[in-house]
Amino acid sequence: MLKKFLEKFKTKKFNWADARYLLSFENDDWDSFFNEIGSYRFETLQEAKALKFYTPGKSFPSISVTGNSCDLNCKHCDRKYLSNMLQAETEEKFKNALNYCIDHNSVGALISGGCTSYGKVPIEKYKDIILDFKRKNKKFFLNSHVGLISYSEARSLKESGIDTVSFDLNLDSKVIQDVFNLDFKIEDYIESYDALLEAGLRVIPHVLIGARFGKIARELDAIKVLSENPPELLVFIGMIPPRTNGEMDQNFELLTPESMAKFFLISKVFLPSTLLSLGCMRPKGKFSFDLERWSILSGANHIVMPTAKTIKWAKQENFKIEYYSACCVIPSEFEPYAQAIDSRGALKYPDLLSRKHF
Repeated sequence: MLKKFLEKFKTKKFNWADARYLLSFENDDWDSFFNEIGSYRFETLQEAKALKFYTPGKSFPSISVTGNSCDLNCKHCDRKYLSNMLQAETEEKFKNALNYCIDHNSVGALISGGCTSYGKVPIEKYKDIILDFKRKNKKFFLNSHVGLISYSEARSLKESGIDTVSFDLNLDSKVIQDVFNLDFKIEDYIESYDALLEAGLRVIPHVLIGARFGKIARELDAIKVLSENPPELLVFIGMIPPRTNGEMDQNFELLTPESMAKFFLISKVFLPSTLLSLGCMRPKGKFSFDLERWSILSGANHIVMPTAKTIKWAKQENFKIEYYSACCVIPSEFEPYAQAIDSRGALKYPDLLSRKHF
């Protein structure tokens, strides 16, 4: 059956039914399959062997506008990621967080935080502070998580000077209710995504693979929606099962590397002009190399925090590699300030350190 998938991919006859079948198909030799995909892309089609590796680290911190608080306490984050962010639940703390970024020569920052019971990250309360900050620091890149949003809220966000919105496009009603603990519909996510675009914001959709307790379910629906208006970049992240005292929640399954890598191949078919990224939030461990390598062979252009083994393999395979000390959604105009000489994020431009923030 894998040969049929390969043949359809090569002859451009791979359709949505094939995509859904591929996602459910089980096999013991995925390595050969993804190697053949890579061989066809890079040897037969002569696609460019170019990769961008990202290491956010201290040069691109995350800021939580709600501190450690989140009204949802959902199974996706369980508030565990908030504690590692710069705490900014008050105006003074938010200003301090931004000043911290400047003092530490950060390239940019992610403004995020916990959600309200309405699925919103309350960034708008700091609109005036953000506006003033961006006026003074035009070359400081601000990414954001906003959650569900109306058009008027999106317009306000645009006016604040936020550079990018990373939006989780979740189109699974069971996940919305049982994982995110929200009483909303699929249409609310589509309307929020459309509102952000209509407001003129740069929006980078994220698709959480395995959102339904580690199982593949309705992720393909998001790619279908995006295919109607392809984004410049699509980021795939993977569900990390919650743990209590080191023990994984038994309601969850662990994602396999092939279950994630398949989405890059499918997106390569239906979103041929869209750049594809393997995002930072994903299961890591003994299968990391397979996941990263298979994703690259299938169509990934960007990898966040690749393993040393993946970097070594990419060099051996003669990929042209660029390193950035930022998150993977950074646009091209900010790349010179984030470009690094190695995967640790050591800056290529020494004068950046002395220029503070422009």
